[in-house]
Amino acid sequence: MHARINPLAFAFALAVLGAPQLAAAAEGPTARPGKVEEAKGHYRRARELYDENNFRGALVEMQRAYDVSGNAALLFDLGQIQFQLQDYPGALNAFTKYLASNKGEIPAARVDEVQKDIERLKGRIGSLRITSNKPGAQILVDDVVVGTAPLSEPVLVGAGRHKIVATADGQTTSPKLVDVAGAEAVEVSLELADSAAASSSSHPSGDTPPDEKRGVRAVVWVPWAITGGLAVATAVTGVLALSKSGELSSDLTTPGATRMQIDDARSSTKSLALVSDVLLGATIAAAGTSLVLTLINRPAKPQAGQVSVRIGVGSVGLRGTF
Repeated sequence: MHARINPLAFAFALAVLGAPQLAAAAEGPTARPGKVEEAKGHYRRARELYDENNFRGALVEMQRAYDVSGNAALLFDLGQIQFQLQDYPGALNAFTKYLASNKGEIPAARVDEVQKDIERLKGRIGSLRITSNKPGAQILVDDVVVGTAPLSEPVLVGAGRHKIVATADGQTTSPKLVDVAGAEAVEVSLELADSAAASSSSHPSGDTPPDEKRGVRAVVWVPWAITGGLAVATAVTGVLALSKSGELSSDLTTPGATRMQIDDARSSTKSLALVSDVLLGATIAAAGTSLVLTLINRPAKPQAGQVSVRIGVGSVGLRGTF
C-alpha cells in the first residue's frame, strides 16, 4: 500500500480533469459540466493537506473533487487517503470502484498494483452480522449509523475493537464491544425492550408509580401534621389561660391587690381564653379536612404508611403502619 499519493496518479487524474474530452462527456450521468476548475481546486488542496499529514482534511477535499467532477480516476487517491486513516473498508470500496469504473483506461501495471492492494485490504477487514429484535431500530457502529434493522448485508469493519448499539423509540441498548479479526465474521444480537413491556415493567401489576405514591403520602401526612401542630398550640394556650384564671382568682381574694393588677389578670385571662377557643376551632376544622383527605387517598390494599382514623365518644385517634 502506498505511503503517499502517487505523483503519477496525480498527473493522470489532473490530466483527465482538464482534458478536452471532458466537455463532451459532460452529458453523461456522472460528469458535472462547468465544474472542472472547482474540482481542480479541491484536488490541489487535497494533495497539500495530505503532504501535511492532515488526512481527514485531504479526504474531504478529495471527496469534493470527486463529487463535483464525477471523475472515477479520483477513486484511486480516495482509496489511498482512506488507507492512511485506517478506514480499510472505505479504501477497499474505493479501489474496487476504481477498477470497475475505469476498465480499459488503466495501464495493466496499475491494475496489478491495485489488485494487490485489494487483496491486502481483505486480510484487514472483518464483518459484523448485526441483528435486532426490533425492526426499524437504528444500528450504530462506532457511533456512526450504518442502517436500520433488519440490515440487508453484513457491515464491513477494520480489524480491531468496535462498539455496536441499537436505538429505537427513545431506548438505546447497552454498548456491545466486539473484537473483530481480519477476514472474520462476527454475529451480534441487540435486544431492545418492547415498548408495552417497558411501560408495564415500570408500573408492575397496575400498582401506583413510586412518585405518585410519594405524592399520596404527602397529601395524607401534611394536613395531619398541621392538625397536630394546632392541637399542641390549643393545649398550650389552654394551660396558660387556666394559669391566668388562677392568678385572677388569687388576686381577687388577696388583701391589698390593686385594681390595676386585677384588671391585667382579667384581660390576660380573656385573651388567652379567646386564643384557645380560636385554636380549638381551627384544630377541629383541620382534623375534619385531614380525615376527608385520608379517606379519599386511602389505598385499596393495606400498605406501609397507611393511616386509619378511630373516632370514639369524646375522642379522635390515629393509627398507622410504617
